[in-house]
Amino acid sequence: MGTVNCLQRQGVSRIYLHLDVDVIDAALAPANEFAPEGGLSPKDIIDIIAAVAEQFTVAAATVASYDPTWDHKDCILQAATQFLITVASTRSLEPN
Repeated sequence: MGTVNCLQRQGVSRIYLHLDVDVIDAALAPANEFAPEGGLSPKDIIDIIAAVAEQFTVAAATVASYDPTWDHKDCILQAATQFLITVASTRSLEPN
């Protein structure tokens, strides 16, 4: 969490959260043609979002790098939707 501490020392209190969904392990479901195996799980990403939101106000967020032609079972779509719901739910939280 060295980066978090550095940002806080610089007075950062609000962040822009950008998530490329091709960081999700392609073995679970590929987000696009570039998605590698060995990436993060959707739970890992939700945990990261929650940890970031504990320290900073999420001022804006995006989800990118999604190609639905690769997401045959809508797994990435469902995960991305959950990520955005998680971000939206943090809007009621005050960072520490």
